Amino acid sequence: PIPHPQTPLNPTRIILLIMLPLIAELLVSCCDCPEATTEFYASQFLEIDHLDNSGSDAIITNGPSVPKEAYGIQIRLGLEKVACNQSTKTHFISTSYAFSCDCPPSEIIPRDSVVDLQIFTENDFDEFHLANSNVSEYFKIFTGSNYVTIQDILPNLSRIYYYEYESVVTTDLLLMTAPTLNDNHSFKVVMTLSDGRIFESTTTSIVLN
Repeated sequence: PIPHPQTPLNPTRIILLIMLPLIAELLVSCCDCPEATTEFYASQFLEIDHLDNSGSDAIITNGPSVPKEAYGIQIRLGLEKVACNQSTKTHFISTSYAFSCDCPPSEIIPRDSVVDLQIFTENDFDEFHLANSNVSEYFKIFTGSNYVTIQDILPNLSRIYYYEYESVVTTDLLLMTAPTLNDNHSFKVVMTLSDGRIFESTTTSIVLN
């Protein structure tokens, strides 16, 4: 086949391509954008409570009992900012920020991440899960449209925030399989972080009837 001759680039187009990043930064400076910052947060504590999911919404309960088909555990992971680094503007800022006149967002990045979350029963739960057994598989999280496993939600516990962050991240773990042994139950939640720290918290005893 005969090759087609290539059309030479227009010199004006070449100049525009070279100048585009500079034009973008000029437009951003006209918007008077503050310098974007990078901040960091770290996990500080773990708190848990019993949940009663027998109504229209799951609620924290301090009562003596909960229907065993409606039990859950709420976990609350406390976060706290630990450092702030001021970044500098570059000469090649994204044109998406420039042409929309939106300032680059400040990022709040996790220093650590949740790598594992497990739930252990303190009492005999069923014939396959006696006291001190791992029953994490029996708990799910409702996302609004479907139920997901504990492992599925781990990335949400250590995500990047923009502008503002949550000082406490709350997750409701719903028991999907009712116990068949005993009436009194308590559970231990063990959270492992990427920096090696481990948070543990145990619920009070409650009757699941």
